[in-house]
Amino acid sequence: MCAAFWGPGNRINAAIAGTLQGPDLSLFTVMNNGITIVCRDCQPIGPKLVLYDYQVVNGCQTSSVIFAHRDRVMGRNVLVPARIVACDDPVVIKKIIYANNSQSKVTEEHMLSLLPFNRLLECYYGAMRLAGDGPALYYDIRRGSVKWDRHIEDGDEEHDWIPGTDNIVTIYGQLKAYAAMFLGLPHHAIAGADRLRARVSDAIFNDVEDDLEPYYSAAYAMHRFSELVREGGLDTKYVPFRFHFLHLFGLLLLSQFSGPMRQNRVKISFAANEVLSDKAAIKVCFQRFARTIDSVIGTLEGAGYIKNTARDAAFTRALEAAWERGEP
Repeated sequence: MCAAFWGPGNRINAAIAGTLQGPDLSLFTVMNNGITIVCRDCQPIGPKLVLYDYQVVNGCQTSSVIFAHRDRVMGRNVLVPARIVACDDPVVIKKIIYANNSQSKVTEEHMLSLLPFNRLLECYYGAMRLAGDGPALYYDIRRGSVKWDRHIEDGDEEHDWIPGTDNIVTIYGQLKAYAAMFLGLPHHAIAGADRLRARVSDAIFNDVEDDLEPYYSAAYAMHRFSELVREGGLDTKYVPFRFHFLHLFGLLLLSQFSGPMRQNRVKISFAANEVLSDKAAIKVCFQRFARTIDSVIGTLEGAGYIKNTARDAAFTRALEAAWERGEP
C-alpha cells in the first residue's frame, strides 16, 4: 500500500471524508476507487478466492479515512470496492502500481518502495544482518521505517549522503550506488535521482533480470566510503566523487573476470564483499582511487573537487581512461 497516510488535509482524502459525512454516503462504493490487489495468480476454491504472492498497491488513504470516520459508517452498510489483478509480468505490475497511485501525494521514492524487487531486497538485507555477514545495514524502503540518527527535512528526498547514518540505505541511495558501481553511471548518480531514473529506466529494481547481491554490495561499498571519510581515512573533499569511487571499485573487480559487467555482476558482488570485509584492504583500494581522481582533476581544465566536475560525463570518461592506463 501507499507508504503513509497523507492526512485529512490532502485533497483526495478531504473528498473521501466529504462523501462519508454527506448525503452521498450510499454512493460511496461507486464513487471511490477502493483497493487494488495485484497477485501472481489467483484460484477460486469454493466461495473463497486464494491469492498467490499478492500485494495491496493502493488503498491506504481510503482505509485511513474510513477508520477516522468509523462512528459515522458503522452499521451503514458502506462497502469498499476491491479490484484483484492476476499478473506475472513485472513491467505490467509496475505500470499498475504507478497508475493506481498517480492521483495521491505519492513521491517517486514511495512508488519505488512498492516494487516487488525492493520488498525482496529489504528481506535480503535482513538475512545478511542475521547471518552476521558484513555491517548491520538497513534498507529503509519506506521513509521512517528505520529510525534515523539525524533529522531529515521533508523536502530532502535524495538523502544518500548524511554523515552518521551510513548504516541506513535509502531507496535513492541504493539506486545511485548500484548505478555507479554496476552500470558505470557515477556522474548521473551525483546529478540526482530524476536524471538517473530517466537514464536507467527498467534496468534497475527488475525482479526478473536483476540479482539481489550486487545491490547489497554497492550499498556495502558506499558504507565503507562513508566510514573512511568519517574516520579520517579519506579527505572530505572526495565526497562529491563518492560514486566515482564505487565505479572504480567495480572496474577493479571486473578486471578479475572475463566478459562484460552485466554477466559478472554476482561474481563481482561476492568478490566485493570479501574485500569490503577487510577494512585495511578497502582503505588501500579507496586511497588508490583517490590518487587517480587527483590525477584526472589535475589534468582537466576547470576541474575541481566540486559537484559540477563530478556530474560531468567527460570527467567519468577521463577517469576511466586514466584507470586503463594504470594511473597514478
